[in-house]
Amino acid sequence: MPFLSTRFARVLLVLFSLALGSGGRAAAEVRMPERGLCAHRGASDSHPENTLAAFRAAITLGAQMIEFDVRMTQDEHLVLLHDETLDRTTNGRGLLAEHNLDQVLKFDAGSWKGRRHRGERVPTLQQALDMMPNNVWLNVHVKGGPAVAAAAARLIVASDRAHQCLLACDAKSAAAAKAVSADVKICNMERQQQTAAYVENTIAAKSDFIQLLNEENVSAQTIEQLHAAGVQVNYCCTDDADVVKVLFEKGCDFPLTDRLKDMLLVADEAGIERLTPSYSADDGSPKAVAVFEDGQAQIVPEFADNKQWIHHDLWVETEFDSDGDGLMDRMHVSVTRQRQTDTQALKVPVVYVSSPYFSGTAGPIRNFFWDPRQELNERPPEHAKPPVIPNQSKRLIISGSHLQAWVPRGFAVVHSASPGTGLSQGCPTIGGDNESLAPKAVIDWLCGRAKGFTTPYGDRQVTAYWSTGKVGMTGTSYNGTIPLAAATTGVEGLEAIIPIAPNTSYYHYYRSNGLVRHPGGYIGEDVDVLYNFIASGPMKNREYCDANVRDLEMAEGFDRDTGDYNEFWAGRDYLNDMGPMKAALLMAHAFNDWNVMPEHSVRIYKAAQKKGLPVQCYFHQGGHGGEPPLKMMNRWFTRYLYGVENGVEEDPKAWVVREYEDRQKPTAYEDYPNPAAERVTLFPSGDGLTAGELRTEQKPTGQQTLVDQNELPASKLAQDASSHRLLFVTPVLQKPLHLSGLSKITTRLSCNKPAANFSVALVSLPWKTSGARIYDNVITRGWADPQNARSLTDGKPLVPGQFYDLTFELQPDDHVVAAGQQIGLLLFSTDREFTLWPEPGTELTIDLDATQISLPLVGGENAFQQATAE
Repeated sequence: MPFLSTRFARVLLVLFSLALGSGGRAAAEVRMPERGLCAHRGASDSHPENTLAAFRAAITLGAQMIEFDVRMTQDEHLVLLHDETLDRTTNGRGLLAEHNLDQVLKFDAGSWKGRRHRGERVPTLQQALDMMPNNVWLNVHVKGGPAVAAAAARLIVASDRAHQCLLACDAKSAAAAKAVSADVKICNMERQQQTAAYVENTIAAKSDFIQLLNEENVSAQTIEQLHAAGVQVNYCCTDDADVVKVLFEKGCDFPLTDRLKDMLLVADEAGIERLTPSYSADDGSPKAVAVFEDGQAQIVPEFADNKQWIHHDLWVETEFDSDGDGLMDRMHVSVTRQRQTDTQALKVPVVYVSSPYFSGTAGPIRNFFWDPRQELNERPPEHAKPPVIPNQSKRLIISGSHLQAWVPRGFAVVHSASPGTGLSQGCPTIGGDNESLAPKAVIDWLCGRAKGFTTPYGDRQVTAYWSTGKVGMTGTSYNGTIPLAAATTGVEGLEAIIPIAPNTSYYHYYRSNGLVRHPGGYIGEDVDVLYNFIASGPMKNREYCDANVRDLEMAEGFDRDTGDYNEFWAGRDYLNDMGPMKAALLMAHAFNDWNVMPEHSVRIYKAAQKKGLPVQCYFHQGGHGGEPPLKMMNRWFTRYLYGVENGVEEDPKAWVVREYEDRQKPTAYEDYPNPAAERVTLFPSGDGLTAGELRTEQKPTGQQTLVDQNELPASKLAQDASSHRLLFVTPVLQKPLHLSGLSKITTRLSCNKPAANFSVALVSLPWKTSGARIYDNVITRGWADPQNARSLTDGKPLVPGQFYDLTFELQPDDHVVAAGQQIGLLLFSTDREFTLWPEPGTELTIDLDATQISLPLVGGENAFQQATAE
């Protein structure tokens, strides 16, 4: 196809039609890149040159052109090798031309580049052509003269690659190639060193491409002259970002580079779109479909080769402008899907994961936390802010998570960076509405309702023609919060979610019953600290986001002085937004997660169950994180994304990993809490400063006073007699005792100051110090601010000496206390691991006659009596 003789005409590019099956587009146009970077010998900085691995890496990064060298073996097969000899890039020796193909294919062409590339082979030209997208330019450098050029031309034409291949060769080789087919494109390599003559010769020969040398000899006028003649301009070679920038400014089309990843950033800044790979609609391979056995999607061999997967990225337009630039924010999205979604018009459902962490965080920032040494009801001095997170330019594969689990089983996997992180626009809001609407927009795009674009600000659209419109979401911690956030919008197409240890309420994460409380292990963290930790978005938006979100909305709303619940926190509690939710919910959490505590999942699980949604829960005894067994997740996604009737609705609703058991082998229960659990009320009596009793019978005990001390952790207080706590214990258990559900503390207390922390722990004694597991000592715990005894939203300073009634629930649990242990109720003030640290000395007086703990025991009071019978 001759090029038109104007710069504008070149935008029309090379187009041709592809026939596709009825499952996808009826026809499609292949659009060849107008400009971009040429990956010299593939992504040769990170991978062994001229290998399939180097080409795959270049495609994944988004190279618009790939250059490789073609030579002929002794038995006249075409292979890719730059040098005449095998010595430099393989473990072979001698001239390539003295070896036949079978010999060459046995040589290792990767180990020289690093151990991870061991076993990479010298590819044939046919192998290279077969694995390439049909919309990337292939710069085929002919090594060996007319015979190699003619053989390469025959193979290119036979492989239907003439539209994208250019043979870089001298005049004699070009003539040999053109004799095979007039459609073969030529990059003239004759007389390269003499720029003026080279340009005239190229134009006269009506070549399609030229490869200029020496940047100082490349002028905008020369390039304009070539473009006017319909010649596209390559340049060899540079790894200098400044040179690449100048070349693009002069109009150069494709600079060749060995530093592809870095130079693509220059192309990004120049507004040049990275390649979104597209493959032939019919590669002749047998049709591949998802396979199901035992109600689960199975690994399909045709889907399992990750070297065949398609990776590309895009920006999805949302319905909000959170960064104040007058444009709807766009979310950066990456897609990994089976090649058959292009070559066989296969449509697949999607497993979608979104996160604020994918693009880098502030790292260890504990020096920028709030100081926990703070008097209650007083705001401490502002903490310092950490260094600004550099905006990372990760592209295409935002994350590799979940790819190996789901792509081979017939699901596409999609990742997105949440607002104000990475290459996603907008502001991080830590639970604000935009963090729900962002994944909604991505799901809308997957279902054909929202627009996706190839660049952050461009107008070239990309569609999810390969998606069935059935989406499932999963993720852990913040990444587990986002599936719930998306589900609360009621977005069509989100069929199922599997949140793992999700933060479902930022109030419950940073406060507890009116008390300022920190997530375990992160003393001094608060919502603004988390903002600083994830704010990695585009630099031009940072100032607006900092000023309007962190320093205005958060500063005015999060109330670190009193800990009261307010509109700011209510807007970040997904329990308040569950009305529209209709996605099936498989919830996963750990009962000993003291970071994102188990109440986060239990409250949502019960609310979804009450709504009549399909629900299931998986709990284990460990700490933060821990996804369900793959079988459970697979059955969930298979049922709701593929529509396979596998009976998952009839499965037990609750699965709990018992103490000391493998997490892959949970025990099934009818529901959570265990329906056999009944409330048993225990009353404290005796001297709590040493160790009083905890029994079902109430005995008059009176009042006891403890003195706050912020330096003693609960583990110390539970083991030693102390004036800083009250401890009451059951008799030694003769049989195991199973708690399942929410324990509730009721007490009456007074304080000698206007404010005090109040902390409660249910412990298993004697305390294990050697080889203890996370669940061996602490059964559950809870915290409350006595100032909020009457109102969570309007705490009042305590009147010294006046008693206040206080009732609240501890963290949910499912725990079997072993025979030989005692259950202990520990009452204290400051919990060093979770609360603020006011100056020691505050006195709390507990009215033990008005104090009780209600435990959810499987078997009820009868089980308790049997377990404690002496």
